[in-house]
Amino acid sequence: MMRLPWRSPLTPLFSSHVLLEPFLLTTSSIFRCVRPAQRLGCWLSLYALADIPFSVETIEDDDEQEFWEIAIAQLQKLHLIQWQAKGIYRLHPLIRQFFQMKLDELSDADKVKTAFVAQMAEVAKQIPQQPNREDIFNLTPHIPHLAEVATHLSQYLSDEDLIGPFTGLGWFYQGQGLYQQAEPWVQQCVKIAENRLSLEHLNIAASLNNRPLAKVEHPPENKFSG
Repeated sequence: MMRLPWRSPLTPLFSSHVLLEPFLLTTSSIFRCVRPAQRLGCWLSLYALADIPFSVETIEDDDEQEFWEIAIAQLQKLHLIQWQAKGIYRLHPLIRQFFQMKLDELSDADKVKTAFVAQMAEVAKQIPQQPNREDIFNLTPHIPHLAEVATHLSQYLSDEDLIGPFTGLGWFYQGQGLYQQAEPWVQQCVKIAENRLSLEHLNIAASLNNRPLAKVEHPPENKFSG
């Protein structure tokens, strides 16, 4: 997918933290009038610093779809969102930080984070234990964001969904022969299960932990390469 360069009029501001504070104060005052943009910006700030797959076309409710379309338009008008391609966006690191601060000020911040990780848990459920080429291609845009949830937002995952992002990431990398990248995720899966889940869930996590990963002496670097 071709990436288009982003040259926001605000880009010079971000080279200087001295100029960032006045920008944030101005943007905060604007946000009092553009609630959709604020809600979407806060939501997008939960994604990793990578291309964000976000499409409103699959939203069935017309009112909800219109709400998010307005939000996207507002963010673009304010130059706060980077358009990469159809349905793909990116946030500047400092803009992401700003939205994260705004999110923490919301009374329903925990609810938003819980909804976000639940959505990402559904993505994790789509990762098969032995992904094929098509699976890898379709899932790759979501992997940085699953890793973000597993690394920084796992406390908001329900017990039912807790191990999903970890095992999903492990299977994703294992399926490509990337055993060294897979192993930390399956190990973290068992560790987090030990710290939080019941014995029943722990047994499930242990069964999903693919121990042969650690026993492969010379695994291929990438079985899909070439």
